Amino acid sequence: MRLVDGGSHLVLFIHGFFGNIETFRDQGEFLKKHGISYALVTYPHDDFTFEDFIDCIVEKLVDRGINRFSILGTSMGGFCAQLFAARYNSRIDSLILTNTFSSTTYFRRKNRLITAIAPFLPEGLIKFYLKNVAKKEYGGYEDVWKLYRMVDSLTKKDVLARVKALTAIESVNFEKRFPVAVLDSADDVTIPDFLKSELKFVARPDFEYTFPSGGHFPYIFRKQEFNQILLQFIEDVYAL
Repeated sequence: MRLVDGGSHLVLFIHGFFGNIETFRDQGEFLKKHGISYALVTYPHDDFTFEDFIDCIVEKLVDRGINRFSILGTSMGGFCAQLFAARYNSRIDSLILTNTFSSTTYFRRKNRLITAIAPFLPEGLIKFYLKNVAKKEYGGYEDVWKLYRMVDSLTKKDVLARVKALTAIESVNFEKRFPVAVLDSADDVTIPDFLKSELKFVARPDFEYTFPSGGHFPYIFRKQEFNQILLQFIEDVYAL
């Protein structure tokens, strides 16, 4: 965990499948300039469960005297953030769910073949496959190199551990006792419309925003707009 002190309130960032601990550094630094602390985490390299991952984060935050916080989770990290809210409901000030889902059933079925053969593929071939997916869907964006860099930072062990953790849980539901924001993109080909609708039914958001473009990664491809929307919501939550 990387904890950066910027003020009395804290936002915990949980990245998606492609990400690493630096994924939300820009967003964290942006919030810091506005008097808000932030924490960055990443998933273990070996096999893990979301429950153990979440418990470890809470333990580290509490050890530092942080008992309440907001969470932003994107994609797989958004699913984890919802589990976080279900597991530690009383510690959550607000929840920001970005380009994510509340059920893994669709992804289990869609990626059944690649999930089955991935353990037998060399690391280079896995990265080649992931980079081709990124190039096909986001090759037209100037900052697509940032996605390639995310893929390069992954090991085969990372990929298999994240797939295992994600597919171990089918769905999540949490008791809403705090403000919730749902952010998505109109052109996100990763999250189909029915999953977006399902998420909003489960999360019952107080604030919704749809980016006209940016795909599955608006925090990269529409960074300035993403940062402003995030700041607006957090300032409203804490009445800053």
